[in-house]
Amino acid sequence: MAQGYTRCAALVVNDQSIITADAGVSRAAKNCNINVLDITPGHIGLQGFPYGFIGGAAFKISDDTMAFTGTLDGHPDGECIVGFLAENGLGSVFLTDRPIFDIGGAIALP
Repeated sequence: MAQGYTRCAALVVNDQSIITADAGVSRAAKNCNINVLDITPGHIGLQGFPYGFIGGAAFKISDDTMAFTGTLDGHPDGECIVGFLAENGLGSVFLTDRPIFDIGGAIALP
């Protein structure tokens, strides 16, 4: 169970960087010298629950592009998220015009 939660609670940017709203995941990653962007909890939709998680709402679609289920316009850290990705060589694409929402995760197939 904890492994599944960690996968949802953290968006892996690359081998050395993640994005998370979870203080415990952030602390553990930093202890392993992982670069962490800490974001505000919540602000990600998940039907039937108070909020979803960044790891379930975004995924890489190529080596240099991160896809989001919806826009980051309503997320208080949206600009920071896009900037952090850019600092790590990734662009951002938004798959819908809806506010970002958790789908549990996805992978891009070739």
